[in-house]
Amino acid sequence: MTARPALADQSSQALEHDRALSLHWHLRDPSLLDRLDLPTPRNAARARVRSLVLTEAAVIGHAEPGRSISYSRRRDAYTDQQRYRGSAYSYRNVVGEIDLMAHLGECPRLRRTSSRATMRCPP
Repeated sequence: MTARPALADQSSQALEHDRALSLHWHLRDPSLLDRLDLPTPRNAARARVRSLVLTEAAVIGHAEPGRSISYSRRRDAYTDQQRYRGSAYSYRNVVGEIDLMAHLGECPRLRRTSSRATMRCPP
């Protein structure tokens, strides 16, 4: 019979797992993002994705410090998803905005492979 890990071990192990990017968190006042002094988004879809990504990263960073957010870097993962996630949800918009934020130091990437990546933004 194998001993089960203690509850404290289970909760620390749970934080090792990433939370998938959902893009379901919305800002009531998008002008709050102006404080970050980021470059102007290329278009309205990019602005929407930027707002959704940064809002979700802030919520997760505050509610679950230390938890990373994972997202797909495969184009196929974004195919036919606009029906469920909105027209802004595309490979070019999501990956492009996250790459820009990583480059500017707002949301550093922790791991990156050809198909998945994780990021963590400070709350």
